[in-house]
Amino acid sequence: MAVHVVLVHPEIHWNTGNVGRTCLATGATLHLIEPLGFSLDEREVKRAGLDYWEHVDLKVWPSWEAFELELPTLGAPWFFSSKATQLFWDAPLGQTGDVVLVFGRETGGLPAELHEKYRDRFVAMPITSPLVRSLNLSTCVAIAIYETIRQRRETDLIERNGYFFAFASNALISLVIPLARSFGIGKVSAYCAIFHAPSFRRRTPVPRLVP
Repeated sequence: MAVHVVLVHPEIHWNTGNVGRTCLATGATLHLIEPLGFSLDEREVKRAGLDYWEHVDLKVWPSWEAFELELPTLGAPWFFSSKATQLFWDAPLGQTGDVVLVFGRETGGLPAELHEKYRDRFVAMPITSPLVRSLNLSTCVAIAIYETIRQRRETDLIERNGYFFAFASNALISLVIPLARSFGIGKVSAYCAIFHAPSFRRRTPVPRLVP
């Protein structure tokens, strides 16, 4: 499942360099939407990315319109803005296959037309202090990527644990029910005793009774 990071008209070279390093570390693809506020040839960009910049999976687009034509093929988009009302950890960033994380420029964020067109796909990172207007762009990108990875990991663990629990539960039932019957205990009573015990309470569904 691919992760795409999109910077729309970024202005500060060292932010982009840091984002590139994070993308490389996590296997994400970095998309830059022109016009940029700097030249990619500037040494500050490469310095921020250290020795990794040449290895970043980088794609540069001449405009948002050009990129938007390819957006449906890349994955489910999520737009990050301090003006959004939905918090980013309430969005299924890691549960939709390929994902596209879109960020605006440092001084102005994303264009108003994107807010209007994709309003249901906008998410925010909580800021509790009234003294802080926004977070650093490269910080936001790192948080978003690792939240996506965390959600994917959690989903994978739940699925794997759910399959194991269902298998183990049915195996346990097949052993306990005959034993319970030998002591004159009914199937339903034995079933309730097993799956309402505290050690068997799980987030996964309780399996149905087997014949």
